[in-house]
Amino acid sequence: MTLSTGIRYRACGVVIHREQILMVRHVHDGRDYWTLPGGGIESGETPEQAAAREVLEETGVRVTTERFLFEASSKSGRNTTLCFLMSEPDDPVVSLGVDPEQQHLHVDDRMLQDARWHPIDEVREDYLISRVLDLLNGR
Repeated sequence: MTLSTGIRYRACGVVIHREQILMVRHVHDGRDYWTLPGGGIESGETPEQAAAREVLEETGVRVTTERFLFEASSKSGRNTTLCFLMSEPDDPVVSLGVDPEQQHLHVDDRMLQDARWHPIDEVREDYLISRVLDLLNGR
């Protein structure tokens, strides 16, 4: 996969286990929302490697990348998210991680506030989740 210069890329991972999907809760800029685990792609790292690393850093769940699902650009066009389907984890126990860039902040001031499994039926209306489900169901 070739990445264009001038665009900030992030990778996210879709992890499904027993009809549940792994999500993280972010709180920043006055917003509080659940999303797929993910983050910036580091220098020398492939998007696939970044997705697996970010899932591990944010949730403690170890997975590998199975396949690319989709690319989503921000409204400004300056940020692009590459979304990957991840393997089902051998050990689905979640432990809230920390973004290394925010490690110095007090726990309450960090963007990453929670991580857990959500029943797919309860989050299927979420924009990213509905897109993932459409792709996985061949739509």
